[in-house]
Amino acid sequence: MRNKIPKFNIEMSLQGDPLSVNDIEKAEEQLGRQIPDEYKAFLLQFNGGHPEPCNFVRPMHDTAIDSVSLFYGLFLKYSYNLIGIYNEYAMRMPTEFLPIASVGGCQICICTDGENIGKLYFWDSDEENPDEEQPCYDNIYLLSDSFTAFINSLS
Repeated sequence: MRNKIPKFNIEMSLQGDPLSVNDIEKAEEQLGRQIPDEYKAFLLQFNGGHPEPCNFVRPMHDTAIDSVSLFYGLFLKYSYNLIGIYNEYAMRMPTEFLPIASVGGCQICICTDGENIGKLYFWDSDEENPDEEQPCYDNIYLLSDSFTAFINSLS
């Protein structure tokens, strides 16, 4: 990671086992993409889990409050493994998005490629069109310009 590693001042339960930089590099190989630095730092500090506070405003609704159920971690023995979730959703969303957290049936994704690397998006499963041959952007909304800004906005 190029920049100073941020420390996140948030409470987290249901965390995974501690990770090393080598663990993250292995995961990046399996994912076939680089994980943005801020999310790498989060994985190193927490390896996923349930945040407290966990509430945020849905980007397409000015007043709708939603909650992060769980941030995905790496090499977990339960179903919230970042790699397994990515494989589950890879064909349902554009290739530059990596799902990193569950919001009910919806996903919070981080952009891993292009000019929006590191920005967070809300992928709304309720608006997904199963008739589309290719994943589209019709159900994806900008959530935050950075992972840290999103964490700091939770209430």
